Amino acid sequence: MEIAILLFDRMTALDAVGPAQVLAFLPGAKLRWVAAEPGAKQTDCGLALVADRRLGDVTNPEIVLIPGSIDVR
Repeated sequence: MEIAILLFDRMTALDAVGPAQVLAFLPGAKLRWVAAEPGAKQTDCGLALVADRRLGDVTNPEIVLIPGSIDVR
C-alpha cells in the first residue's frame, strides 16, 4: 500500500510524523514523503522534514496524508 505524505513549509510536524508512525506499521505500507519540489521543508516548530519525491511522482497512492498548519495559505 503506497501512502503519500505531503510536506510543505510551516506545517505542523506532529500532524505528519504522528500518523506516519502508525501508518508505517500497516502490512505492506510504503511511505512516500512528497512535496511540490523535493527537499527539506521547515515545520512550524523549526524541525525540517525531507520530501524525497515530487507529489506528481507518486501517481496512484491509496492514502494521501495532508498535515495541518496554523497558516495553510
